[in-house]
Amino acid sequence: MISRELICAAICAAYATGALAQEQTFKVSNTTPNCRDSSTVTHRVCLPDGKKIRTWSIKTISAAGTRHDIVSQEIAPGAPNCLQIVTAVSPNGEDCISIPFASPICNCKGRGWIELDVRVIPDS
Repeated sequence: MISRELICAAICAAYATGALAQEQTFKVSNTTPNCRDSSTVTHRVCLPDGKKIRTWSIKTISAAGTRHDIVSQEIAPGAPNCLQIVTAVSPNGEDCISIPFASPICNCKGRGWIELDVRVIPDS
């Protein structure tokens, strides 16, 4: 079992060497609310105040649905330490059977989602 002191020592050493100050990785995701409706989300990932983003990279980890896109990616307006990413996802839809005098019975063909790893590198 790893002790709290060992974890603290590893984190403190990383800060002392600047490893965490050089780059940060964030995970962001967007999932459809159901099997019919699409979802568009604006994600914001930020470095600590006083830092400025130099560059970034985005890697798709997992995606599903008829649409799973990164719509835009830019430094957030008025916040040079933040990256703003817009994602859009759409589900695979439903197969439905209509029954007279009753609500349709539907089978979900799959929701939509996207999961991203976002790597942000600050100015020195």
